[in-house]
Amino acid sequence: MGGAGLLKTREAMRAIQVLNLFLVMMCVLMGVGTAHAQAWPSKPVRLIVPFPPGGGTDAFARPLSKALTTSLGQPVVIDNRGGAGGTLGAEVAAKSAPDGYTFLIGAVHHTIAVSMYPKLGYDLNRDLVPVTLLASVPNVLVVNPQKRPFKSYEDFYAYARANPGKLNFASAGNGTAHQLTVELYKTLTQTYMTHSRIAVPDLPCRTCSPVRSISCSMVWAVRCHTSRPES
Repeated sequence: MGGAGLLKTREAMRAIQVLNLFLVMMCVLMGVGTAHAQAWPSKPVRLIVPFPPGGGTDAFARPLSKALTTSLGQPVVIDNRGGAGGTLGAEVAAKSAPDGYTFLIGAVHHTIAVSMYPKLGYDLNRDLVPVTLLASVPNVLVVNPQKRPFKSYEDFYAYARANPGKLNFASAGNGTAHQLTVELYKTLTQTYMTHSRIAVPDLPCRTCSPVRSISCSMVWAVRCHTSRPES
């Protein structure tokens, strides 16, 4: 890794450390009451990740879990509850005991899900309260060079325009930010690609002509039950 890469890694780690400290303070302030605040946490804390292990949400949750375990002196346990575009895990968090020991790593998918799923088993605004912003990262476009010999974004764009429906694009699921970003791109560029769950890495998009940029990023935040005992 070059010097610039190391610098970015160190900056990212410093940012995570700052967010960890902020989260610890928020957890204490939002704990189980003034009389019990000094005793929190007296047992393991559950951090619900509403996606399978190894995904983007999980990648942010695991270093957070490790840092908080060290800071709090109690295990902060990752509980992966993937399914239904992240809504399954959110429902588990919303229906958990409001005791200050269960937190959800929420994502932009959860705000989108309100419009995608007519019968959610929870109300995002009523049942879960934001604690802190955890991370924000951009979406990027990648292709499989073994299947499509694109040398640049312009090659990709020209092929997509000339061959509607012949390209598939992958996402984390229906209604996720990944899918909706591409749907927006398709609208703006008048191209057509088929939504798929197949992974297709490896060419990042840096310039988008004639669409030079689409400001769509992924956001992760920590939420907890709104009915937690107040301090």
